[in-house]
Amino acid sequence: MTTYKFIRDETELVQSLIEFNKEPIYHRKMVGNKPLYFVHAIIGEQHLFGLSKFCAFKDITSDDYLSGKRRETDGGKTQKHIEKVVNRQWEPYEGIAKNIQKAFKQWIESFFPHYNIYNANFLTIEAKLLKKVKAQNRRSITQDELEILLDFKKRIGAIGEEIAITYEADRLLKLGASSPLNYITHTSKINANAGFDIYSDFNKKVRFIEVKSNVNNTGEIYLTSNELSTFKSNPGEAYIYLVNITNLEKKEGIVRVLNDVDELGEREAILYKIIR
Repeated sequence: MTTYKFIRDETELVQSLIEFNKEPIYHRKMVGNKPLYFVHAIIGEQHLFGLSKFCAFKDITSDDYLSGKRRETDGGKTQKHIEKVVNRQWEPYEGIAKNIQKAFKQWIESFFPHYNIYNANFLTIEAKLLKKVKAQNRRSITQDELEILLDFKKRIGAIGEEIAITYEADRLLKLGASSPLNYITHTSKINANAGFDIYSDFNKKVRFIEVKSNVNNTGEIYLTSNELSTFKSNPGEAYIYLVNITNLEKKEGIVRVLNDVDELGEREAILYKIIR
């Protein structure tokens, strides 16, 4: 007797995809040795990929899947079910868009470095969650889905700050600091409204560091008025550390250091304060 439930529509498929990405540390175990089919979506400018067999299940967690659900059905059945739900066929790696190819290659190789990407097949989700609202050019998203997405972004931000602190500690070590972490304060953990995430002070050289993180160079960068104020108030001492997370599981990434907010490029005002 089966105990699993399959997703019924693309919105539930999105929810399973997001759940798959909540714990990247389990990605290698969940995909197995020869994964062939992947669900794909772009949520908040972030490419997300998930194993089709996992994503076919409704209300599933990583623990559920690894503890037995993956053995309750076979890959062929789950692939056909997803095809039926989205009413499209799987596309081979060579047939998908170049930006999706690049994002997938970076994602899979972050935990499965010898995977043959040309064996992969994809279905990109076009559920209501992902469709642009024509009038506003925005994506439709429920409150629950928004909370899941914000939680996912929060984890990316936390890992990015850890990588930035490691980078800053290495920088201070090269400058002669024997215990570099003694000169670094993780400010965002003490005061989330400070206008910067990390404070570094060694040999009277101060840095107010704002960390902006993304995964595999995808995602937009947002600055609050408070963060912009930090740059104006501390010329020459305010920095942005752009962290491109290349491996979420190992907390590895590449840090690009900016000392001038204008280096970010053109800015667009998307939030206004109403004065009554």
